[in-house]
Amino acid sequence: MARKLRRFMYGRYGPDEYNRFINALALLFIVIGLFTKGKTIQVLGLVLLIYAYFRMFSKQRSVRRRENEKYLQATRPIRSFIFRKKSQRKDKNFLYFACPACKKNLRVPRGAGTIQITCPHCSYKFEKEV
Repeated sequence: MARKLRRFMYGRYGPDEYNRFINALALLFIVIGLFTKGKTIQVLGLVLLIYAYFRMFSKQRSVRRRENEKYLQATRPIRSFIFRKKSQRKDKNFLYFACPACKKNLRVPRGAGTIQITCPHCSYKFEKEV
C-alpha cells in the first residue's frame, strides 16, 4: 500500500505551508458552518479543501512553488512577529521594551531595579523598572 502511494505521489508537488493554511481555513469554515447552519460557509470550506488537494496532487511543481513563495512572503511579517514574541517569552534572563522615540525593541537584564536605558538606535534615554 505504501509503495502504491509513493508511486502515485511521484512527480507531484505534495503538501507545503500554503496547503496547511488552506486546510486549516477550510476546516475552520466547515466547523463554523456546522454550528451556524450556514451552507454557504460550508460550501466555501469544501471548495478550499478541494483546492488544497488539487495543489497537493498537482504535477506543476514550479507553479505551486511560486504560489507557496508568495504566501510565505506575504505572511513573513506576521510569522516573524509571532516567532519574536515566542522567543521573548522563553527568555527568562531579559525583559524587552520598546523605545518610546523610535519604537525599536530593546533587551534589558531582568532584576536590575530601576535603570536608565539609552537606545542604541536613536540615543534616546528613558528610565524603566525591571
